Amino acid sequence: MTTEKTIQDALFRYLRSGNTSLIFPNMDTITMYEADILAITRAGYAYEYEIKISLADFRADLKKRCKHASLSGSVKKIPYPYSWGKEREVYVLSDAPEDPYQAMRNGTCYPENRPKQFWYVIHGFSVPDGELPVYSGLMQYDKPDIGYPQFKIIHPAPNLPAKKVDDCLIRQATGNMLFRYWSLRLKEELL
Repeated sequence: MTTEKTIQDALFRYLRSGNTSLIFPNMDTITMYEADILAITRAGYAYEYEIKISLADFRADLKKRCKHASLSGSVKKIPYPYSWGKEREVYVLSDAPEDPYQAMRNGTCYPENRPKQFWYVIHGFSVPDGELPVYSGLMQYDKPDIGYPQFKIIHPAPNLPAKKVDDCLIRQATGNMLFRYWSLRLKEELL
């Protein structure tokens, strides 16, 4: 049976052989919403891969308003109050309050980082015509009976306006990943 984890493992192997320097599973440090796979290219850009194993799961993901507003660019920027001495901005939904503190309290505010490319990776179903957002790419996962898993690009992901990921965020994401690794490892020792 093919699960999200099975596809994550295969996608890790697939991305590792390309232009990727870091690959994070289930990461929310950089985009502020959880990405099934977040890859950082050697050039410093984030590519997000969202794995879906059913049409219902795909459609449910499209209902995540803040995430898709960020990806589609239907947001506005306001100054970020916690900038630690740097000039920063945050994205908020177009109908969010101008006050950044209020926007953060009601969950409509998130940092300026968004992926350079956003991909849906699907298995076991097809996306009906007209349902794939224009800002996303589409890959089909296939595990043949013999041989290695394959990823077929159905629709290439367009390049979105994005900045390179800040080195500080990369260090934070790496630290979070190491903490998760050691927590799981120590948990296994206790069992």
